[in-house]
Amino acid sequence: MKDHAKLPWSYIFSAEQFGAYKPHPAVYLGACEKLGLEPGQCAMVASHLNELKAAKECGLQAIYIERPGEESWDAEQVQEAKESDWVTLWVGLDDKVVGGGILEVLRELRDRWLCSVD
Repeated sequence: MKDHAKLPWSYIFSAEQFGAYKPHPAVYLGACEKLGLEPGQCAMVASHLNELKAAKECGLQAIYIERPGEESWDAEQVQEAKESDWVTLWVGLDDKVVGGGILEVLRELRDRWLCSVD
């Protein structure tokens, strides 16, 4: 994705590197540690609210991207999460953004937190 979509990331982590699988805290905190960052300086981007909830409980920002057929939570749970304050950024299917998905996340991060996404 870095080469073909021009996404500016340098690291890709696998749960196997941390001897655990999501939603175990070792995965989220291990990635932060490898980056040399505090959890609050990091964000988990996912289409699974249970994984995002676990990341948020570890102190990371939670960025949710709606994807049809991906979410295991029922409609009521999803709506409660959407209305809550624990999801940092919610990228919905109805967003009128060309591209959507991870590109929208990058735009929002740039606009909200003034970080570089060049």
